[in-house]
Amino acid sequence: MLENPSDTISAIPELPENAYTFMRLFQRFKYALKASGFATGEGSNVTVDWLGYVRARLDASFAQTFLQDGAGGTQPRAFPLIRATPAEPVMNRGHLNYLNRRTPTDEYELIRAVCFLHDNLLHECFFPVEHPLYDDSLTFSIDSAIDILCHALAVDDALSEVFKARSSRSSG
Repeated sequence: MLENPSDTISAIPELPENAYTFMRLFQRFKYALKASGFATGEGSNVTVDWLGYVRARLDASFAQTFLQDGAGGTQPRAFPLIRATPAEPVMNRGHLNYLNRRTPTDEYELIRAVCFLHDNLLHECFFPVEHPLYDDSLTFSIDSAIDILCHALAVDDALSEVFKARSSRSSG
């Protein structure tokens, strides 16, 4: 039993430095989506409508940017993330399980992979310390997810404005 707060905190494995940047970016991105009307539910049960967002604001060229091989046969921009597609958290008979996902092939699956990476980092279920991906590969996967979210903001002026407004309020 962990009764001492320092014992509790020391039991939590460290994440790569870029994980904290990703978590902040992801949370602000989610806020911008909800504030832009991409939300479902009522009251305290509001969640992001990821499918609605992807259908309304992204197209196949977004996915191609990250999933197609680069010039000269280089790996796709999202290769680190898609090489080890994060597991999907699902409830099964009252227990949280993580299911392996197939490699993303379109813009919706790519955005979902970013969401699953967030969940996996938050709950540290898919990337335990002894996992072979808990090395530089995890750092590169996180960099890919950051790149995807930043590109989504770059191609969506309306969402970017909401994101920037929220960012300026919180920093000032």
